[in-house]
Amino acid sequence: MAETQAQTEEISREPEGLKYLGFVHVAALQAVVCLAGLYEFAKDNSGPLKPGVHSVEGAVIAVIGPVYEKFRDVPFEILKFVDTKVGEFLTEVDRHVPVVLKSASVQAYTAAEKAPEVARSLVGEVQRTWVMATASGVARDLYARCEPVAKAMYGQYEPVAERYAVAAWRSVNRLPLFPQVAQILVPTAAYWAERYNKAVGAAAARDYVVAQCLPTVPIERIAKVFGEQSEKPRATVSPPPETVGVLLCQVGNRVLLDDEASGLCRILLVVVNESGGGGDEPEELSDKQKAEIAKWFLANAPAGEIQYVAKDVRSILGDDKIYEMAAAEAFPLHNKAHLLALEMPNRSGDVLIATYGELDKNNYFDPRTAQVATVDHVKQVCTTVRPANDDELPSPYIEDFRSTLDAELSKYVGETYPKGVCAVYCISGKDAEGPGADFEFVVVISAVKHSPQNFCNGIWQSIWNIEFKDNMQFVEIKGKIQVGAHYFEEGNVQLDAKLECKDSTIFQSPEDSAVSITNIVRHHETEYLASLEASYVNLPDTTFKDLRRKLPVTRTLFPWQNTMQFSLTRDITKEMGIGK
Repeated sequence: MAETQAQTEEISREPEGLKYLGFVHVAALQAVVCLAGLYEFAKDNSGPLKPGVHSVEGAVIAVIGPVYEKFRDVPFEILKFVDTKVGEFLTEVDRHVPVVLKSASVQAYTAAEKAPEVARSLVGEVQRTWVMATASGVARDLYARCEPVAKAMYGQYEPVAERYAVAAWRSVNRLPLFPQVAQILVPTAAYWAERYNKAVGAAAARDYVVAQCLPTVPIERIAKVFGEQSEKPRATVSPPPETVGVLLCQVGNRVLLDDEASGLCRILLVVVNESGGGGDEPEELSDKQKAEIAKWFLANAPAGEIQYVAKDVRSILGDDKIYEMAAAEAFPLHNKAHLLALEMPNRSGDVLIATYGELDKNNYFDPRTAQVATVDHVKQVCTTVRPANDDELPSPYIEDFRSTLDAELSKYVGETYPKGVCAVYCISGKDAEGPGADFEFVVVISAVKHSPQNFCNGIWQSIWNIEFKDNMQFVEIKGKIQVGAHYFEEGNVQLDAKLECKDSTIFQSPEDSAVSITNIVRHHETEYLASLEASYVNLPDTTFKDLRRKLPVTRTLFPWQNTMQFSLTRDITKEMGIGK
């Protein structure tokens, strides 16, 4: 109550610095007080939902509070700016108004204030004499003189307002949850704005004077201003939301989802130029924009499914040149992200497509066989191999540690993962010739389970950074485990679980260090796999159960055996003629 009184007292004071638009400020504050009172009333009468309302209120205040404190004075400063421009405009108008008309206006106002009846008779007299014609001529002359000034001011400040609007939109888009809310509200606002414009246009066409004075919402202008800010090209492989926004909103494209027998969700982007006249006809996306969109879909395809996605994207694009441009960039990113294992032509083993063994775009080093494999990323095959050069190999001292650890890990991976592959890379200190130097290994483990005939694919990835600190006789181990699964039978469910862990052991001989490190890796991966299995075994009785209400809001079970007691059932039965 005290807070409401304080707000009322603040409203009662004249807004400082506002000469013409003080009423706008007062009206806004009155509206805020009214809404605050309604909210307090609703909160006090929320019943059992009151604790939840308080918790949500606290969370919203914690998130929005700092933003509000930062921008609380911005609306008032904008209002002051507009008020100043109104004052300048009125001053300019006043300068062009004839002195005779101004004095006549003052005299008429004074006379009307002192003697209303005399004023009314004076008005009637003016309408009956030539003074009305003179006043109309003066008004037309005033309009002709002021119109260029008003148009010049509008043309000068419109781009500034547009830039500020776009900057403000970008700022609020960084707030938590705002993009999701905007996706719901913006289409609704656009729909009702279009309905409003049509209603105003129809009323104006019927010569309604009020409708001719009402402004319309410049939907096309707003879309153009924000679309120009969205058409800047993106250099990364991240999804280009601006380009897609232009695709969906401005060009009038259609996004169609079609579940095929393979279960893969095809995403069809069909450029449909809307029929229109002249320069209003939208333009088709450029080849570069199409390639960026195709590249994003390819690079983000689930494990084992990129060839299905590539087939659909190629048929959608209908242009092999654009597809090949997108595929040349997307396939290497996808293969390295999923640690793809390719069999070498001489059947000497598999080479992992990993950044740790990448010599250039198409050549990858396999430390186990000391060979360099040349791969075709798009076809996902290894074409040729060659022996590694001396500068690509570690020193004998480092190779002793590396090969011993690789042998131990190969045994563990073969026992644990039916289709698992591992590799040990030396990424630091590979030229060390003996004790006394620090060096670092990276262990990469990749295992896949592809079963598209059963509508599921899965992948296990773990990367372990092993740093040997000789001066401290200490080995530091940091691991990252990532599990992915995709199930797409009559739906689309994906799992993406990650874990980071740390451990350590003492610096020992190559054999003892290999055994110790392998045991640490085995312990962490087995423990994480067991925790995943336990959580999914209990999933129906815990997580899924918590997602549903045990009872509806009426706190009573729904009587499925006697649904006729509900009026909705009777209405449906009567409407459809059931039971007759």
